[in-house]
Amino acid sequence: MDCRVRVQGTFRVLSGAILVLALATTVIACSEGDGGASSNAATDPAAPSASGWSAPVSGYGLSGNGDERDAYFGDLHVHTTYSMDAFQFGTLATPDDAYRYAQGEAIKHPAGFDIQLDRPLDFYAVTDHGFYLGVMREVADTSTEISKYPASKPLHNLNAPENLTLESLPTRNFRAFIGGLRTAIAGSNPLKEEVQSIMRSTWEDEVLAAERHYEPGTFTTFAAYEFSSTKEDSGSMHRHVIFRGAENPPAVPSIV
Repeated sequence: MDCRVRVQGTFRVLSGAILVLALATTVIACSEGDGGASSNAATDPAAPSASGWSAPVSGYGLSGNGDERDAYFGDLHVHTTYSMDAFQFGTLATPDDAYRYAQGEAIKHPAGFDIQLDRPLDFYAVTDHGFYLGVMREVADTSTEISKYPASKPLHNLNAPENLTLESLPTRNFRAFIGGLRTAIAGSNPLKEEVQSIMRSTWEDEVLAAERHYEPGTFTTFAAYEFSSTKEDSGSMHRHVIFRGAENPPAVPSIV
């Protein structure tokens, strides 16, 4: 069964589906009319498939007209090494790593041990923070151009193996660093241009990673990011921006 179709030849949508968000897990229901479960799965939801997996639970009747539904599971809130907060707390996994993890492969936890899902997911979106996308990672790498600016020094080699320790946690204050970076950007057009260049190239990699891991009928991916804005009370508002297509994505995520 395939409830995933491409849009204009590149990205895909989940058609004929009901989307329910519950915390970090999302369930997608697809009607039988859109290529639903077989009659065997409908009469026996627990019937194992040829691969040994149990069939999706069906018969919810979510449309109210008795149509059968199949449940799909995924995650639409995922941060990688490109998010400033995730990187500052030791995350080294890239979008490609994240998509491999969603498909059942083992990856390294920041603490050094392997993590792996019991079952692969059906859909997935890497939603790194749009503001300063990829910048923290570049700042910490002392071989990059942006690392040469004085404002970058506090993050130099932040996630080098010898620095990934519990003792380093008190020094990982990304809010203090961001404040210093903003001040530095305000006084330096070259630094501002460097930051924008990093964000553009990182976003391009995120979109391409979603495309690389899309498997029609098996694993649906979305280009996406997390939009954040600061409120007057110094709190934050977060919203996920998920793109239906990939032909004309913005050059960089909106940070307004």
